[in-house]
Amino acid sequence: MRTIFIALSLVFLGVSQAQMRPTTRKGDRLEVQLNYLIDKLAFNLQDMPLNIKRVALFEIKSDINSVYLSKLDLRNNLTQQLINAGLTVVQVPEFEDRITLKVRTTDSSFKIDNRSGVSRLKSDNRKLISVCNDYNVQGLFNCQVYFDSLNGPKLALSLLQPASKSILWMKQVDLRSDVIVNPHHVYLGVGMGLQKIDEIRQASNDSLLTNDLTVIPITVSLSYFQTINANRNSEFGLQFSLRSIEQTPTSYTDANLGTLGRITIPSGGIAYQASFLRKNTILPKYWMNFQLGLNYFYYKKSFLGFHQRLGIRLTESLNFDFKLEQSFNNFPSQSKNGLYNINLDNLNYGAQISFIF
Repeated sequence: MRTIFIALSLVFLGVSQAQMRPTTRKGDRLEVQLNYLIDKLAFNLQDMPLNIKRVALFEIKSDINSVYLSKLDLRNNLTQQLINAGLTVVQVPEFEDRITLKVRTTDSSFKIDNRSGVSRLKSDNRKLISVCNDYNVQGLFNCQVYFDSLNGPKLALSLLQPASKSILWMKQVDLRSDVIVNPHHVYLGVGMGLQKIDEIRQASNDSLLTNDLTVIPITVSLSYFQTINANRNSEFGLQFSLRSIEQTPTSYTDANLGTLGRITIPSGGIAYQASFLRKNTILPKYWMNFQLGLNYFYYKKSFLGFHQRLGIRLTESLNFDFKLEQSFNNFPSQSKNGLYNINLDNLNYGAQISFIF
């Protein structure tokens, strides 16, 4: 069993390293790319100036064909993402990006103005300041969407101070940006396994009573992982777990031993997780993952060990793992009445379901 897991470890790590090469997105539909890029925009707005709370959409442009992205959809989606980022979005009628026809005549002149409201305000700074003061607008939010033949759709974002037109913040976002999604994950896992009792001895005279029995540990774990590369198939993190073991074997012939009691073994350590078998998504996501960790156990004395896990990503928030944990020493324990010394094997294997936050 141990040889098989070690061999699988080398194979899965090799596959994950091979998938770290840059991947192409040419097969992705443009509308899918645009929707994904805009839907994750709130993560890119977290570094905007903290003193700016009330913003208004000002100059919103798109070079993408309206079949893929209409201006109305763009404005609505931007409004929603700004709200998701914790900002107040002010609807200013004077900023509507709609061309209106104005005709001015005098005795000696005839003028036609067919610009949009935004274009008129750009050329009349006093009027712009007056409108911003009327609606208490602290920042003018600009967005231009265009297509880069190398990296796909891009968003050019900026925030202007209404009075001076100075740039308070700006950013370009495309599908390469690591800040498109939350780069860290928290896993809360619950699992069951099998662990052997190598032997049970009488505490008074050290005589062997029985051996080679099986118990069922229950494990609760909490892990924090940080993505460490652009393809998001490598993660590094911390893990803490509690292993609860009912020492009474699942079946044995000597009923005189009675109930041996439950023990809890805490552990903590570091872990590396590699993902492979990429899904057909814009941002790299994967069907499976392999995890290798180094752990510190403590029960009556300190132990070092490691764990290996092979996981299947069932949904965005659910992962199923097959796991193997091994310490470098056996666990010496004792029955709850103190009459028996119990020697737990250093190998524990089983399965776990993890919820991802």
